[in-house]
Amino acid sequence: MPYKSEAQRKYFNANRKKLEAEGVDVAEWNSSSKGKKLPEKAKKTAAAIALLKLAESKDESVSSRLTDRLAQFSKDKSKDLLSNAIGLTPFLGSQMYAGRYLMDPGNPYPTQLHGGKKNALINSWFKSEKARGAASGIPADKLGIKLEGGRPAVASTGRKATYTPAHYDPWDRTVSITKRMGRNQDHKLGILAHELGHAEQYRKSNPTSKNWKSLFGGRNRGILEGIISHRLAPLVGVAGPSLTSDEGTAQTYAALGTLGQAPILASEFGASARGSRTLVNYAKKSGLWKNKSALEKLKFAGKSWTGVPTYLLTAAIALATYLGYKATGGYAKRPENNISNEISNMLARKKN
Repeated sequence: MPYKSEAQRKYFNANRKKLEAEGVDVAEWNSSSKGKKLPEKAKKTAAAIALLKLAESKDESVSSRLTDRLAQFSKDKSKDLLSNAIGLTPFLGSQMYAGRYLMDPGNPYPTQLHGGKKNALINSWFKSEKARGAASGIPADKLGIKLEGGRPAVASTGRKATYTPAHYDPWDRTVSITKRMGRNQDHKLGILAHELGHAEQYRKSNPTSKNWKSLFGGRNRGILEGIISHRLAPLVGVAGPSLTSDEGTAQTYAALGTLGQAPILASEFGASARGSRTLVNYAKKSGLWKNKSALEKLKFAGKSWTGVPTYLLTAAIALATYLGYKATGGYAKRPENNISNEISNMLARKKN
């Protein structure tokens, strides 16, 4: 029988006398493996099967122990899969929420935001934003939104329905809204107001201002949010708790992954708050505010916050991953997973 790895060959030859005393023909193993290019370490499954056959031929008790060990190994892997499924629960929840409350997937012909309402909201916001910019010494054409023909650059999708999310682009200083986003006209207004809130956040840190290249200004601000919240935090928060067997280390990774979502959460909360102010000002100027009840006013002002739960659920993935592994016993002390060495050691210890 040929060796399955260089590590196995080295072990057999280093313990040749002991193994041959137990009836293992090391010379035959060497001969059958001569000229073969062996991996440094064998895959666990292949090594386990090969050595298990040898163990079965030598002693039934050894075979029984190894069969139990392989069963435990398989059980541990099944627990890992369940833990990962639990960790993905918040992500799946965010997707379900987005489909149910942020989009209108059931409508094959989603309506665009009414032009009159859209223009009225943008005009109301821009008038206030120009005043805020003037108070900071920033002219209208240097604000966080680009002007096209003297008007804020707000793009809408064409005739085809799209699932592309509404967004603000700090590099181009433009706002984009889509047909699919928003289940009714008020909701679409809230989404537009939210994106305009992002434009406000870049009032003093857009490409035309002097602090565009500062540590937390403009381009760097967007890059920091992208690197920390969208890349590093999910990697640390998900991979960390799932790869370590130490619960304290897993807790640290989960905490870092959750805290890493702070930049994007702060940005979304800020844009939502500014969006609420924009909605209230729009409703007051258009005469809609006085006709609404207190509950209706609260619901309308809250339309700019409807996307926030997706970010909160995303931030919970790291904690869910840790709790998933903890619930399935992932941090309990498990047997060493090097089955190949375990089988070899059993054979070495076996006495005829």
